[in-house]
Amino acid sequence: YLEKFKKDKSEHILIFVFIMLQIYVEYFLHQNMRRVIRFEFEHNNKSKYEEWIKNEFQYIPDKKIKGGIKKGKISIFIEYFLLNSNHEATMTKEQIESVFNEITKIRNLFVHGHKISLSGNADSSHVEISKAKGYLTENMLKLIIKNVNLLGKNWDRLLDLALSNCKSLNIKVIGDFKFDNLDYKK
Repeated sequence: YLEKFKKDKSEHILIFVFIMLQIYVEYFLHQNMRRVIRFEFEHNNKSKYEEWIKNEFQYIPDKKIKGGIKKGKISIFIEYFLLNSNHEATMTKEQIESVFNEITKIRNLFVHGHKISLSGNADSSHVEISKAKGYLTENMLKLIIKNVNLLGKNWDRLLDLALSNCKSLNIKVIGDFKFDNLDYKK
């Protein structure tokens, strides 16, 4: 979809690009957290592994609920590797969640059918752009790709922090779980 958008600059295609970017990021995070947990705990700490699998439908970021906050997968991932007291891990988690939430917010506008429109006076003295329509620009796409890469950088940092507390995961294997930057070139 990205290559097609670069050729014809269609807003319809751009909608799919934003949706696919969110799916890509969510898939990347779910898959790699699951793979790291499996690699580290499936044989060494079966109860942690089974607990993770049991909570497979957990949100990625923390979720505000009535009466408090339900921990998301990233918080639990950090706790599994005893990083919750590490300020750098907390900052990394917050950055991942922030970028993930921004990408999800955009995707939700399109998936849930929010209007994509311009409206205004006939003399153009007042033009109103719907929230969803405001995202449909090449500059916004470039910003989101930049943010996806920032999310990936923070994920990689989180893995590096977790590495010191791993028995099975080592410097040779950890590269398999790292993020490859997305590139937007014309």
